[in-house]
Amino acid sequence: MGWAGSPAAIRDTIGKRDPDIGIFTEYQPHGNGQLLTDLQTDGWIYHLVTEPPEKRDGIATLSKYPLAPRPLPSGLEPLRYSYLPVGIPDLDLEVRAMYEPLHREPYPEYWTAVLDALALDVAEPVLVVGGFNAGESLIVSTPPDGMASEFFCQIPSRGYTDPWRRGRVRSYNEPGGRGSVNGFRLDHAFGTAPVPGKASPAFVA
Repeated sequence: MGWAGSPAAIRDTIGKRDPDIGIFTEYQPHGNGQLLTDLQTDGWIYHLVTEPPEKRDGIATLSKYPLAPRPLPSGLEPLRYSYLPVGIPDLDLEVRAMYEPLHREPYPEYWTAVLDALALDVAEPVLVVGGFNAGESLIVSTPPDGMASEFFCQIPSRGYTDPWRRGRVRSYNEPGGRGSVNGFRLDHAFGTAPVPGKASPAFVA
């Protein structure tokens, strides 16, 4: 989920969907802390967050189950606030939350490090989810030279599949939530082979 909308609306939406895990991108410690506290009251009592620098956004992972922090993969230290690896032992699941950097940040280096790390995890039950700020060109309506598409399209070659797209025609496009502003999906989830029976992702902008 992104942080668009009022905290009350976000809290209400999460309550209605009742997920086991919530991944929040565009997280800012000073602006979203109260919502995290409210969601803990609602039952998502475990959370881990990144600490973004000023004028940057981070990630918050919330869960009904205990979260185990994982080491940051090599090469991601400069953008450590944009990648949050955690384990959820009770679900036998690894989660890699990401919020892809924008043009002003070194996103090619970020993506290279992420793809290398995902390749090392492919034998484990890993769910990669978050705000990718990218899509597969002409499939999710991004232009052929869309930002980071060349990296995004390499995820399947690392052994990950899109649970949402599984069973749909490959060219089927999920409409974006912001019309002409973002007429395509920016949030995605991919999983390794052991994951499909464990996860059913839903995205809320």
